[in-house]
Amino acid sequence: MSRNFTTGTSGGAGGALFNGGLGGRVTIVGSTFASNVAAWEGGAIYTLSGTTTIANSTIAKNTATDKGGGIYNGAGDSLTVNGSTIIGNRADTGGGVSNRGTFVLNSGTITKNSAVTYGGGVDNGGSFTDNGTVTANKAPSGADVNP
Repeated sequence: MSRNFTTGTSGGAGGALFNGGLGGRVTIVGSTFASNVAAWEGGAIYTLSGTTTIANSTIAKNTATDKGGGIYNGAGDSLTVNGSTIIGNRADTGGGVSNRGTFVLNSGTITKNSAVTYGGGVDNGGSFTDNGTVTANKAPSGADVNP
């Protein structure tokens, strides 16, 4: 899918996109997710029981009250980000990305995100492979990556 998703709001999870089907697969290419809001997790994108691949896209200025201001990736789920920028997102934990599954960052940038408690760039409770740049994020603990 290639599209711009802006100013979406969710009373639960996934301000713009909720990938919640059993084994659901979503591929996002050349898209912008900006200024979306989720009451719980995944300000822009929420993945539960699925696989999400993002390429050449921007995830910017999204907000989640709880986890994953930009993206929330659930336990047992897979998130791959290729050549994309995750910037200026915020949440209580995992300002840029909250990961509980498998997350691979390839040639992408996670920067200038913020978290109230920990994991300004990435709050990692799963497997995180960093082949990109995670820098200049803010949080009282684990500013760029926690743990």
